[in-house]
Amino acid sequence: MTAEDLQAAAEKAGVYLSDEQISQILLECDVDGNGVVDATDVSQCMRGAWQRSEEVVLESKAGKRRMKEEKEAEIGVISARLLRNTEEGGLGEEEEPMSEEEQAAANQHIVRLRNEIEILDVEHQLPRTAEGPEKVHLMKRMQLLERYVDVYSKEDELAKCNEIIQATDPPDPKAKKAAKTPRDDEAARAALMDQRDGALARAAELNTELETDRKILEAMELEESIPTMEEGEEKTAAEERLQELQEQIGALDS
Repeated sequence: MTAEDLQAAAEKAGVYLSDEQISQILLECDVDGNGVVDATDVSQCMRGAWQRSEEVVLESKAGKRRMKEEKEAEIGVISARLLRNTEEGGLGEEEEPMSEEEQAAANQHIVRLRNEIEILDVEHQLPRTAEGPEKVHLMKRMQLLERYVDVYSKEDELAKCNEIIQATDPPDPKAKKAAKTPRDDEAARAALMDQRDGALARAAELNTELETDRKILEAMELEESIPTMEEGEEKTAAEERLQELQEQIGALDS
């Protein structure tokens, strides 16, 4: 294969390659280093590219498997801690009882971890599922899980904003005058206040977005569960709640 052959093939495919790019490709394809790119070189290049793509796939699968195992292990640790908290004499000597807020946060984190595990499972199942009702269900489930992941990302960002706001909280003017620090410098103070203002503005945006996102999530969950419910008060209440949420979401979007 010559430079002219490669350039002609590239042009036929609608790709323009510079002389430097052509030379680099030929150099990399000359596996045996004899200065000529022949059929053997091309075959070895293609085999190497296939092996590299296989390695990438295997590494990706191994990474997802490790991620899933880590999340499952974390669920086990949190669940055990919650169980010890409810059992008489279950806490260790250095463990403090969990408050209701801490228990609620722990349970919410377990739900988050389970959703993050499920999205890995659904990602694996989707391309292996034939067209039909099951695949439609998986696609809808994936949409719901992706919405959850987006909410989790926003919640993490909101937590960081709140940390910045708390860290840059102006000192109490009634407090005793402290020794001079870089914070007392006007330029440093102005920068801190700018950082705080940015965090406050972003936190307000995130809170508004999350209010809508959580309503959408609840509506999506109800849309998925209502068809499986038996006729009765529970289903009627769910349908009424779904209608209420849809009206609220519509009002927020308008």
